[in-house]
Amino acid sequence: MNRHANKAQLGFSLLELLATIVIAMILAMAAIPRLQQRITQSGVDAYTSRLEAGIRQLKANMINRQDSCTIKLPPGAGTETEIAPVSLENLKLGSTGFDCPGTPLNMRSSEGLAMAMNNTALRFVNIKNTLSTNQAQDIRLVIKPSTITLSSIAGVAMLDPAVNEEPLIIRVRSSKMNAQGTGFERCLMLAPMTGALTRGTWIGPGETGSCRKSR
Repeated sequence: MNRHANKAQLGFSLLELLATIVIAMILAMAAIPRLQQRITQSGVDAYTSRLEAGIRQLKANMINRQDSCTIKLPPGAGTETEIAPVSLENLKLGSTGFDCPGTPLNMRSSEGLAMAMNNTALRFVNIKNTLSTNQAQDIRLVIKPSTITLSSIAGVAMLDPAVNEEPLIIRVRSSKMNAQGTGFERCLMLAPMTGALTRGTWIGPGETGSCRKSR
């Protein structure tokens, strides 16, 4: 009788083990998509942070130049068209932009001539090659307006209110999650007049939404 009891107990233990494995597999399958979304969202958030740092550096460079610069943003800017990050990263103000100083005024000679060693094109954002291949294929930007004019006045770099009444807004999102209706679309907003740069989350559908400051 003990032998039969032991077999019954052993069989019951195997069933328990199989049931546990099946439940664990089901939970793992349910958790994988959420984990993938978190990884993708973290990539969007990290790129937004780097883009914010790049724009702050651009503002500092414009203050050094003590001048104004009119910049034509990549094709598709000013609309709801998705733009690949590389298009913004490759934007050089000395070539694609126009009416931009090439050399800081305080780097010119006493005769007012630009020194050749400093006469280099200024990048809009200096953050090239920071994305993996998958991220570069997935992360997309929506930028408005199509053209901006940055001015440096009294040590502050800002959008020229005479040209840009609306702020510069760059939205950063995962094209895959956006198609699925999941995840968060981040945003950067550069205000005219004050030059304040705000980082936040885009709330609302498409162009009717707004950039709400992150807390």
